[in-house]
Amino acid sequence: MNNYCGDGDCDRRVCPYRNRLLKDGSCQVCPPYTVVSNDGYECLSNPCQNPNEVMDENGTCRPCQAYYRPDNLRRTCINTCPDATYINLIDGQCKKCSRFYRSDDIRRNCIRDQCNERQFFDNRGICKDCPTCTRALLGNE
Repeated sequence: MNNYCGDGDCDRRVCPYRNRLLKDGSCQVCPPYTVVSNDGYECLSNPCQNPNEVMDENGTCRPCQAYYRPDNLRRTCINTCPDATYINLIDGQCKKCSRFYRSDDIRRNCIRDQCNERQFFDNRGICKDCPTCTRALLGNE
């Protein structure tokens, strides 16, 4: 802890980085994922202003990369959509593909398999074989 003095008089005590000033004049380290308030007396959780930011353990806000979004605690960037019928949008949100479509391998685009005349689309957009001695109906869309 240091004293901040101006013009020979001490104005108030100044604590080290990530420490808050207690009423008794001592300093206390803020818990992980918090930052010291502007007045120096409180530890604040998640003051990140941008909705696409997460807070690191040291209290620093950082944006999520493209196709990722903050988890519910806003501590980790995630890109998990429920299943292969969804794609990740650039803002990290999920979008459901249309019927008979599915996501590509990196979950950026909705694609449609090319079924042959003995296959049909399931609800996930994947070609499935027709039972023996049958063929797909025209207009399986």
